[in-house]
Amino acid sequence: MDLAFSIDNIFASVALSDNYLLIFFGIFTGILSIKLIAKFFIQLVKKFPELNNSIFFVIIILGIKLIFSFFKVHTKNLSLDIIFHVFTFVLFIFPIFFSFIKKKVIRKSN
Repeated sequence: MDLAFSIDNIFASVALSDNYLLIFFGIFTGILSIKLIAKFFIQLVKKFPELNNSIFFVIIILGIKLIFSFFKVHTKNLSLDIIFHVFTFVLFIFPIFFSFIKKKVIRKSN
């Protein structure tokens, strides 16, 4: 999966710049960051399994935002961006918060 993003990144970088050293470091940084962030999210999902479904909803919301950004070419609607950011944050944080509450209830019942 990382390789597919990397090849796409190489074509876009070569089309925009002739500085191959900059392209090399940019692609290397991109691949490294994708690997590190993917590992972080995998560990987070293992720790909080409730995030499993939430991540799919976050991806759907980001896809909807991408579609909206296509249709509003030159207008910048700050309130709509804030709503998307807050909603994405809530979709990500709510399962973690729910997991803590669930663990406390289980501890109190035992």
